[in-house]
Amino acid sequence: MWLDALRVRATMRPLTFREAERDDFDAMGRLWRTAFNAPQRSIDTIAERIRPHRILVATDGDRLVATAQGFPLRQWFGGRPVPTVGIASVATDPLYRGTGAGSDIMERILIRSRDEGHALATLYPATVRFYRQLGFELGGTYTRYRVAIPALPAGPAVELADVPDDGGPIAASYARLAERESGLMEGVDDDWWPWRVLGRWSTDAHGAVMTGEEIPDGYTAWSQESLPNKWGYRISCTHLVAHTRDAALALLAFFRRFKGVGREVVWQGPPVEPFVTLLPEDSTTTLSNFRSMSRILDVPAAFESRGYPD
Repeated sequence: MWLDALRVRATMRPLTFREAERDDFDAMGRLWRTAFNAPQRSIDTIAERIRPHRILVATDGDRLVATAQGFPLRQWFGGRPVPTVGIASVATDPLYRGTGAGSDIMERILIRSRDEGHALATLYPATVRFYRQLGFELGGTYTRYRVAIPALPAGPAVELADVPDDGGPIAASYARLAERESGLMEGVDDDWWPWRVLGRWSTDAHGAVMTGEEIPDGYTAWSQESLPNKWGYRISCTHLVAHTRDAALALLAFFRRFKGVGREVVWQGPPVEPFVTLLPEDSTTTLSNFRSMSRILDVPAAFESRGYPD
């Protein structure tokens, strides 16, 4: 492998960088399968989930050798949304790693994102050093919590409703949370809620429920995941949001109804998680912590979007 890589570096032509096309999907799937060990079902649904204009690709002749994707986001600070690009799908063919292909495609997608009006860029790094060299620094924590379903409260009994396929009022409920909690992000495009949050592409059992207010006091979206070498399944939440104690208890009690075969509930939250205070002592464990990295793309735009005067 190392000798092949040396031959590539010695003979490679200048790479071509361009926006992805639908004809690239098969090659992107093969690259992402190698780079991320992505599950086959996510590769099989690329044509449904992926919008080519978000992705830059690098090619060497007919060979696709690198990708980078930019999602338009809003990241909230001090009650104000800041236009942000979420960087994902940064992948390089193993034979082209160490040639500068990864850095080159990242620099191009950051320049494009700034030109499109994004003030910040954020991502979850596979390696800190690579992104630090591109101006990123650690900026947040993605913490996942786990609790056994039998430990969940039994009530109160609150009537819940299914979330509409497009998300409906839960976007406003999330914005209500984001306005008071700095650092939260949400997608701008119309596929964010149905695909990224509600998991409409997933082949696993999944669902979403909300409380009955016009802007719900609480909602959750989840899927059921198999547990390796164990009987039963895990409920994995993409969102678990509550603005009141009663709403939080109602959502936790809802998941208790899965205790026949369901084994545990997993969700992400802040480093100090209010939901934990509603659960028995020592019943919750931290499953993982994943640090995000961010950088400023446009200093004046970042200040302006935060509401600072000229």
